[in-house]
This record gives sequence, structure tokens and C-alpha cells, in this order.
Amino acid sequence: MAKYKNNMQGVISIFKALGDENRARVVMALMKTGELCVCQITELLGLAPSTVSKHLSILTQAGLIESHKKGRWVHYRIAENAVSYTHLRAHETSLHLVCRLLLE
Repeated sequence: MAKYKNNMQGVISIFKALGDENRARVVMALMKTGELCVCQITELLGLAPSTVSKHLSILTQAGLIESHKKGRWVHYRIAENAVSYTHLRAHETSLHLVCRLLLE
């Protein structure tokens, strides 16, 4: 059961991260463009920089995005492990369990 609990926590953090419209917009924009500067994300969302920072932090903690610095600017992209087959396989059991519980 501990194995399912650990996997489920990862799945739950991903669902929570994507459960907010603004965070989902960031992920969709990064999937479309490949990479965006934090200033571009702030402009896209039309929110205060501190709010954008919190959203990006949640997405990073969920393992969905990663950042790197280019000069003065921080750029974000979809995390490599977020789209890898092995990452999806690691959560497959949890996804089936969650779906089964929801359908019961």
C-alpha cells in the first residue's frame, strides 16, 4: 500500500497543479512555444509578478516545469521527466487506482 500512496501523492500534486486555470495556461503555452521568459509568462497571465511566481513554484514542485537562467532572465520549459515515458509509467498504477476509486 505504501507504494500506491507514494505514487498517488505524485499524481495528486500534478492534478492540483493543473487544477488552476492560470497554471494550466502556463503549461499549455510552454508546450506550444517550448520555452518562455518569466516576463512573458507574467504578460500572458496579466497577473502580479508575485502571483505568477507562486504559480510557477507550484508547477515546478509538481515536476511539470523546470527553469534555467539566461543572463538576467529566468526561462521556463516543460520538465524533461514530465513528458518521458518512464515518468508516465511510474504513475500509471496510481492513475488506474484513482480512476477506479472515482468510478466506484
